[in-house]
Amino acid sequence: MRFFVNVHEKNGRRVLAVCDEELLGKVLEEDEICLDLEKYKGFYAGELKDEQELRNLLKETSSFESLNLVGNRSVKIAMCLGIVDEEDVIIIDGQMHVQIYML
Repeated sequence: MRFFVNVHEKNGRRVLAVCDEELLGKVLEEDEICLDLEKYKGFYAGELKDEQELRNLLKETSSFESLNLVGNRSVKIAMCLGIVDEEDVIIIDGQMHVQIYML
């Protein structure tokens, strides 16, 4: 299992974008919510990482201003690490999605 991981850096701020590999290029829709992973492919499409590499990166969350995770597998890993709380997760078309902003 692999994940697209993209670290965006600008003006000393870092954003971590993660997407389960099989979801990139798809459009997730449910009710009034649409997450277009084709249109915003460039935001998520970075390096492909395996689960251990993703876990190691997520352990460095204090170095990021925000996290944006899409996909059941990536969000569950973040939940297991205690980074994401279940009440912060939304479900779109059967897939978990979470955005976390570090203050």
